[in-house]
Amino acid sequence: MSSLHGFGLGIVSENAQGTVLDTFYPQPVAQVSSELSSVLSGVSGRLDAAQLEALSQALKAAGDSAGAGLAMQLAAAEGKVVATSLAENAPPRSVEEAYLKLHLISHRWVKPHETDLTGLFGLLPNVAWTDQGPVDLEELPQRQLSARLKGSVLEVSSVDKFPKMTNYVVPAGVRIAH
Repeated sequence: MSSLHGFGLGIVSENAQGTVLDTFYPQPVAQVSSELSSVLSGVSGRLDAAQLEALSQALKAAGDSAGAGLAMQLAAAEGKVVATSLAENAPPRSVEEAYLKLHLISHRWVKPHETDLTGLFGLLPNVAWTDQGPVDLEELPQRQLSARLKGSVLEVSSVDKFPKMTNYVVPAGVRIAH
């Protein structure tokens, strides 16, 4: 099997209708070896705890202890977990693929000008980036009211297609001020 361009296990945030707002990939991998690609073959989409535990065992057997550990951690996640594979450096086709490409760039595993981001802007929804994660703009007024009814405030830091990178990745060796 040929190697994958990229792979990531991530936690998905959705709105009330199930539309993906963002995906957080804690340990994305670029230029996956052919050996590891064969283990990951067919691993894609939403994964439940049992699937993540099986994947963890397969990754451990293949010598990927970091990936195995991440899969076990994600098996206990309260959110929805997704596996995203990029067979080649092609335009992203989903929000999950778009975020994987952004994570690969932010982790400095791939170079921005060598990564096909064609159509990325059109894939990503405008969302309110809050202290509780992304919130669909149509759901924002109710979420703000719910917070106020509990005596707190939902802090909105921006409304955009792109979040603050530092909420996802803090690259080594850089200084970032807000």
